[in-house]
Amino acid sequence: MLKQGFRYFGQLSVGAAIIWYLIHINKLSLGRFLEIVPSAGNTFLIIVSALCVFLGLILMAIRLRLFLRLQDFEIPFAAILNLTLIGSLVGTILPGPVGGDVAKGGFLWMKVSSGRGAAIGALLVDRVVGLYSLLLLGAFGMLIMLATSKNVPMNMVFFLIPIGAILGAIFLAVGSTEFARTRIFPGLLIILPTRVSSFVEACLRCLAQPWDILYAIALSLMNHVLVVVSFVVAARLIGNSLPISQHFGIDPIAMTLNAIPITPGGIGVAEASFSFLFQVLGSGDGAFIGLLGRSIQYFVFIIAGVPALLSVLAKTGQKFSRETVLEE
Repeated sequence: MLKQGFRYFGQLSVGAAIIWYLIHINKLSLGRFLEIVPSAGNTFLIIVSALCVFLGLILMAIRLRLFLRLQDFEIPFAAILNLTLIGSLVGTILPGPVGGDVAKGGFLWMKVSSGRGAAIGALLVDRVVGLYSLLLLGAFGMLIMLATSKNVPMNMVFFLIPIGAILGAIFLAVGSTEFARTRIFPGLLIILPTRVSSFVEACLRCLAQPWDILYAIALSLMNHVLVVVSFVVAARLIGNSLPISQHFGIDPIAMTLNAIPITPGGIGVAEASFSFLFQVLGSGDGAFIGLLGRSIQYFVFIIAGVPALLSVLAKTGQKFSRETVLEE
């Protein structure tokens, strides 16, 4: 426990150091929060941004319910939405968005009375599809940016997202084939430990339903579009006029980098990523836009996540099992 505490403090220190460095080199100014004029127009923009974040959470819950259903879990949508909101809330303090998945996995482990490996496997597939969809949106956004914007400076980092999207598409295509599901993966199940193999089996059940995978990718794309829109709104709040097409080209890159579990909630990582990418396009507002967008997201996560957490803690006797929902 003490070791984990030191590790967390170290990661938090890294995030704080990144923020301090951005402030030190004049890439980030916390005083800009005071420059946001409290007007009806800005209030409307903040509400729109918050609604985009909340609607994205609903889409994430629908996606998770889909993958749990593929494992024969019929869990009420309200319970899955609460789980998603709790994951987002906890993800603000654990390293990277992956920290939210750890929280969701922990709650699923406690609430599921049977088929725990399948439930965690569904959660794993949910995370992989979410990340892949972010790469896919970034690839599309990059193409749109290059097609609609003139004199966009070329940078090698711009090509990482399309390459990741292509590799992900190849994996999904190969993994969904009959040969992979009947020849390759069964061989892995034999050599893997029992607990790990249950996760792989859950992944196989999802890959066997390509149309459901495509539906999940569509839900994910809509979610990521809403998050990008929230960052566009954050930019407009401070008068930054970077074209929307360029936001869709670079915001998914910063969002992907933020998923790296280096600091609690990705603090500092997102701001540094936005700062670098916006700077490439000639704007010095990237770090603050990243911080402002994060602040709006955290507001939604707290307002929605705390009641969800209290609701789940109040139902200590609730257990889920495959094909049934048991209530003590």
